[in-house]
Amino acid sequence: MLSLHNIDIRYGNFLAVDGVTLALKQGEIGCLLGPSGCGKTSILRALAGFEPIGKGKIFLRNEVVSKPNHTIAPEHRHISVVFQDFALFPHMSVTENIAFGLHKWKKADRQSRVDEVLQLVGLSHASNRYPHELSGGQQQRIALARALAPKPELLLMDEPFSSLDAELREELAKDIRTILKRENTSALVVTHDQNEAFAIADVIGVLNDGKLHQWDDAYALYHKPATRFVADFVGNGVFLNSRVNERGNLSCCLGEVAVDPSRLNGFHIGQEIELLIRPDDVEYDEASNLIATVVRRSFRGANIMYELSIPGSEQTILCLAPSHNDHAVNESFGIRLDLAHLVMFAKPSMPAGKVR
Repeated sequence: MLSLHNIDIRYGNFLAVDGVTLALKQGEIGCLLGPSGCGKTSILRALAGFEPIGKGKIFLRNEVVSKPNHTIAPEHRHISVVFQDFALFPHMSVTENIAFGLHKWKKADRQSRVDEVLQLVGLSHASNRYPHELSGGQQQRIALARALAPKPELLLMDEPFSSLDAELREELAKDIRTILKRENTSALVVTHDQNEAFAIADVIGVLNDGKLHQWDDAYALYHKPATRFVADFVGNGVFLNSRVNERGNLSCCLGEVAVDPSRLNGFHIGQEIELLIRPDDVEYDEASNLIATVVRRSFRGANIMYELSIPGSEQTILCLAPSHNDHAVNESFGIRLDLAHLVMFAKPSMPAGKVR
């Protein structure tokens, strides 16, 4: 449905997007995830036809729509865009907003499509209202209905939930995923919020400094990150200083961690390693001899997120424990590691003159 082949986007001498390649299937929902300034909105604008590319090619249904010195105009791409601020026309009713992009349709067909998408987004009762009479979540649904009305081949959404409160964002992301799947519409969403990405997307691309680090599903990003940046950006966790010992295992402040020999390809005995420990890798265990002390805690209803210190180490780890195991700051309890997925990276060497 959509493919980007090694594209660059420049603003003067600034390289905003550097050699990005990805593909999206028909009916698939993709997401570009990353911190501010990583290049994700620039990619979205290039897909819409608002920005030229300096290198590479963009294909829509096997047709080249962008390459250096060639850009098909936005209105000829069969793409719809949902903007961050919804961009609804305040002087138009909900029906008029949705019908705006259907001016070439026959009147009966136009009204039928408006009714269809209003029902799809669950707002048939609001057809005669105006945007200011709707909640933020309802306005977002109308913006989606307007974008879906012309039956675009690709829907682009730029930070579509950023103006909504956190609880509504995730709920609306799930609802919009259901709507897009019902319409079999391919979509690409831009966000800096990983919970939104997890809720809406089939495949997620993690970007930083203009480079695409990994294009994969949420499970792989969390449990099998391709780079240290992905491992650090997606989910919570800490990197423990570790070392490959003579037995081919890892020694760290939590003791010795057994390693499948195949995972040590490229590593050598004595090499320093950064071992990623997620909160769900650390289990509460009263019978354990490994004792940790609570440094901070955050109550989360069914669970408590503990930050724990380990005797003899300056590093801390995170533990997500059931909230019936309630411990105050400075109290200690037993823990054990349950590493279903071993994620580790070679420790970067320090530049000359730097003190660790």
